[in-house]
Amino acid sequence: MLTKAARSPRTWMVLFGIGWIIAIVLMISNRPEHGTQTVEELADRVTEALRAADSGQLAELVSLKSGADEAAQATVAGFAEAGVTDISTRSELVRGRMQLAVEFRRPEGSRGILHLPTVHMDGRWTMTPVSLP
Repeated sequence: MLTKAARSPRTWMVLFGIGWIIAIVLMISNRPEHGTQTVEELADRVTEALRAADSGQLAELVSLKSGADEAAQATVAGFAEAGVTDISTRSELVRGRMQLAVEFRRPEGSRGILHLPTVHMDGRWTMTPVSLP
């Protein structure tokens, strides 16, 4: 009886379906959370993403529920088109709110700074991209 069930295509389809559902649940539950545990780590990762022009890495740090990929792509493209160099990011407290200050050098040599608001939710720090340099 058991060998007959093992040969049945229906048995294999059911087992495949169960395995597929388990795989999807495991992928969703093991997905890394967006953001970082500390605001200093967030500043470091934003710097790395902007220097490498990596919109995928930057999208993981964006606080937007939808449109994070597009916002990250626009931010990275804006920095690349502006031709900025010497990008560095630090955290600072302004009027009681933590934000990131992204400092950079423009092609003509002048320094620029871009302030990005941060969001602290569920123990994770993320940032909200705003206007470009």
